[in-house]
Amino acid sequence: MPTRGIYLFDVARFPVYLDTSGLIFIGLILLLQMGGGGVLGILGAFLWIVAIYGSILAHELGHAVVGRRLGYGTADIYLSFFGGVAVWSGRTSRSRRDQLLVTLAGPAVNVVLCILFYLLMRFPPLFVGMLVPSLQGLIGDLYWINLILAVFNILPIYPLDGGQALRTALAYRIRGSRLLRISLQVSFATLGLVMLYAVLNSRIFLVIMLAQIAFQNWQEWQQVRR
Repeated sequence: MPTRGIYLFDVARFPVYLDTSGLIFIGLILLLQMGGGGVLGILGAFLWIVAIYGSILAHELGHAVVGRRLGYGTADIYLSFFGGVAVWSGRTSRSRRDQLLVTLAGPAVNVVLCILFYLLMRFPPLFVGMLVPSLQGLIGDLYWINLILAVFNILPIYPLDGGQALRTALAYRIRGSRLLRISLQVSFATLGLVMLYAVLNSRIFLVIMLAQIAFQNWQEWQQVRR
């Protein structure tokens, strides 16, 4: 459960908060993107923050909106250093079908946005050509951000969406600790492959994120073995 953090605004009656760790992420983006200095450096940093957190917010709204329509109640959305999460305040015990729909709704939003931004790059309307270069580049950035969010979140790594969807799907045939063990084994195997890619390509931020997820998986594995 994230800390309550800083209240930002409501979207579709869902409160949105910036977790305290999100302030650290924003600080890092400002440092990395303001290398050019001056107004352009500040503008570039601001656009990156809006692009990243806007895409993450859209992802979490996908979960929240579909969940509300299926009777899950309402949700608070938290943006943090490692992404975002929708925390439900209502009863979430529903059918496995509903659980899968809610889980996959987030990546589905990113897929739709990815297609939209790709089309804007491939067949740019007149207004795109009228934008300043930094805003034109933002469209390409949004395409890649949403592509990465969609692909990363459907990996069968728990507690990412793909890992949760795998666990829900396996629950049709498997129960109890065996379900948890199998889903965690798949999660560990996938984590190892992605970690290898991250290390070989010097993706330091990804390595840190994967290490945190691996630790969470290891903690649950210790619980399952008892």
